[in-house]
Amino acid sequence: MVADCAGRPIGEAKAIVGRDIFSHESGVHVSGLLKDVHAYQALDPMALGRRHAIVIGKHSGLAALRAVCSDLGLDPEIEAMALAEVRALAQRSKRAVPVDHARRIASAFQEIVSARRVDFRVWP
Repeated sequence: MVADCAGRPIGEAKAIVGRDIFSHESGVHVSGLLKDVHAYQALDPMALGRRHAIVIGKHSGLAALRAVCSDLGLDPEIEAMALAEVRALAQRSKRAVPVDHARRIASAFQEIVSARRVDFRVWP
């Protein structure tokens, strides 16, 4: 509506009306936001009918990956490997990594590490 009235497009990150104003990628920003929602934003997204979104990309940190993969129960070794791969993918593609793709990467690393930990005992 604002874009129609102004007769020009609104930037995605434009304050108050931009599509991505409640999207967060930076590691320290996401970490702070997850600890205290009011840490970085005085305006509640719900007041505008919106909500926070975590973007996974080259600037993401472990807090963001943990937040989107919380139900996977990743251990620190897997988190570090998955985060490195997600960052590399974002760097190569020059765009954010979809959350479902980041989850698949983390799951794949979890399967690889679990397979390595299998106890291969020789039966007598």
